[in-house]
Amino acid sequence: MARFSSKLNKFGNNAKALGGMMSTFITAPIVGMGAMATKSALSFESSFAGVRKTVDATEAEFAGLEKRFRGLAKQIPVSVDDLNSYGEAAGQLGIKKENIVDFVKVVADLGVTTNLVGEEGAKQMARFANIMGTSQKKFSNFGSTLVDLGNNFATTEAEILQMGLRLAGAGKVVKITEAETLGFAAALSSVGVEAQAGGTAFSKVFIKLASAGGEELKQFAEIAGKTGAEFKQAFKDDAAGATIDFVEGLGKIDEAGGDLFGTMEDRIDGDPVARCVVACRWVRRSYA
Repeated sequence: MARFSSKLNKFGNNAKALGGMMSTFITAPIVGMGAMATKSALSFESSFAGVRKTVDATEAEFAGLEKRFRGLAKQIPVSVDDLNSYGEAAGQLGIKKENIVDFVKVVADLGVTTNLVGEEGAKQMARFANIMGTSQKKFSNFGSTLVDLGNNFATTEAEILQMGLRLAGAGKVVKITEAETLGFAAALSSVGVEAQAGGTAFSKVFIKLASAGGEELKQFAEIAGKTGAEFKQAFKDDAAGATIDFVEGLGKIDEAGGDLFGTMEDRIDGDPVARCVVACRWVRRSYA
């Protein structure tokens, strides 16, 4: 009995030690993982609530969005909560539910590869598309254009888009395409023109060229190297190309020693516009 008691005591001590080890290295981590999983699930539900708030969809469609957002988070180094916030912004700004995942993917890709990041980038992109009337099935084209311009000009994608937003309204009115608008934006921002002042000033150039008539039209056409009728038709057929011809004509005046700023003051609206046009002298590279 004494020997048996001694063995039981030894067994009890070993069992106690084993229990302590299991509590430390097995039970505690399991409890911790459970807590983390619960926290993650709550975080997802909280962020996805924003999508539910702005997107009009059925429960089955919401389940599909959840699944696709979780799938994107495995492909792109962006958290699923951030993807949900982009989805919320998309719904808020009128992106159709069938195009939301594609939109979110482009925003996430741009966030990883450029300085255009976060919910603010998503909002700017959606607003540009809304102003220009961009097909919501072409967000990948938009992203590719923006990245290509950022790679080939001394500017960033965020600066291009900010300038593009300033030009978009006038660009839409004179029928300049999204790609051409971004091209002008890249040219302007790459030489240090600020979006607010430069975008407003250059928008005046678009509108003034589009609405010119009589003697004013004749003067603009002369700068572009055309007759009044030729310039009017050229602007109607290809507003971006006609604007570039005008810009290059101004460049020739400047190179020949002419009073470029005086010319612009007489015809458009003072020095800010002149500075923008001079800065954009080589915009043909963007347009091409």
